This record gives sequence, structure tokens and C-alpha cells, in this order.
Amino acid sequence: MKKYLYRIKLSIMISFWHRSELLLWLFLDAIPIVIMFFVWQSIYSTKEMIESISLPEMLQYYLLVLVITNITGSHFESFRVEQIRMGKIDFFLLKPFGFLAEIFWTHIGGKLLYLVLALPFLAALIYLLSQYFPVSMINAPLAVWLVFGALLLFGFLVEYLLGLIIVLLGFWFEGSEGLEHFKWISISLFSGAMIPIALLPEWLQSASYALPLQYMYGVPINILLDGAVSSDISLLPPVFFICFLILLVTLLWRKAVHTYASSGG
Repeated sequence: MKKYLYRIKLSIMISFWHRSELLLWLFLDAIPIVIMFFVWQSIYSTKEMIESISLPEMLQYYLLVLVITNITGSHFESFRVEQIRMGKIDFFLLKPFGFLAEIFWTHIGGKLLYLVLALPFLAALIYLLSQYFPVSMINAPLAVWLVFGALLLFGFLVEYLLGLIIVLLGFWFEGSEGLEHFKWISISLFSGAMIPIALLPEWLQSASYALPLQYMYGVPINILLDGAVSSDISLLPPVFFICFLILLVTLLWRKAVHTYASSGG
């Protein structure tokens, strides 16, 4: 356990050295959401409801998108693929502290510091926006918050495991880190992060409802805004999806170690 805590502490220290860059990314990530506030305010100037969604609900939706993105997002793919390409992971193959464990605990440490910086920033941003737009604090029962928290964990694991799969593909493919953009586009489009699923074209709605990615943004946000967990919502699809991703990571890692050793990595 000590080695994991040490890795978390080391990751926090390294991330702290880059805190100005983290703060810059926080600011840059917030800009599109603020722009969307003005866009939707303009759209709603001629109508009260769009697909049974009011302006305050729409604005709260995008605020929650920003919060979820900051909590669940992962962006370690490019650095880790570069490590593989440069042959800098030998140490982790020889020591008890493996490569996958190093990625995970380093990611946890970096995420903890990021949240320490992000939460005050988000609180200040929400307060400022509430002075000019019809947004307010969300009141929901404890059970709803618990389900929301469980789905946040699901979103975090999906982001992490998909990122890990991209990293592992780096053992075979040059430029596999480019898949990070494909991951971002897929999640944004099919999860409800880019636009509420109810507003998508019918064929995209069907695809989104068929995929478990909706449990990353669309489902948890709607649960929180409705203040209740619908009986139509099952938590089995996200659980099965996580199990599938873990199995895929395990299989890829076994093949990757063999490939790396065979090539004299």
C-alpha cells in the first residue's frame, strides 16, 4: 500500500509544478460552456420550451457537463504511448510495481490535485453565471446523489479504461495516441456531452440509447435534474461495459508484454 501512496504523492507533486497549465486548461474548458449559455439564451428568446426542456434546465445541463468532464476526464494517452515508443517502460516490467499500476496511481494523484484546483474554480464560475443566467443550486434526494456518484465513477472508469486501451495499442501501432481524438468525439457525441440526446437526430438518438456511453453524461444529468431515478434505468449496462473493458485491457496487456519482450524492448 505504501508504494501506491508514494506514487500518488509523487504524481501530486509533479502536477503541482504544472499547476499554471492546469489552471489554464480549466479556464479554456469553461469557455465553450459559457458560449453555449449565450447561444441557448438567444435560441430560447423566441420559445419557452424545446423538447420539454426549459432554459434553466438546459443551462443547468451544460453546467453539469462541465462538472462531469472535470471529474471524469483523462488525458494521459499521448505521454504513455511516447514512453512505449521510446522504450522507457522496461523498469516497470522488471519491478513489482507494474506499468498499468503506475499509470493508474499516477492518474489518481494527478486527478486529486486537479479537483482541488477545479472545484473552487467551478464554484466561482457557477456563482458568476447565476448572477446573469437563470441557474440555481440543484436540490435532489440523497438516493439520487448516490446514483449520480455511482455514474460519475462509471464515467471515470470508462475514460480511464478507453485511454488505457489506446496506450496498449501503442505496442503495435505508430501514432495510436491519435485515437484519443476519436475517443473524445465518440464520447461527446453519443453520451449527451455535446448536446442533450433528446435533441439529436432520430438515428443518432437510437445509436446513443443503444450505447452505454449515455450513462456518462445524459443519464446522470437527467437523473439529477428530474430529482428521481426512473424505473426504466438499469445500472447493469454500465457494469457489463466496465467488465468488458477490463477484460479487453487484460487481454491486450498480456499480448503487449509478449510483443515488447519479443522485440527486445
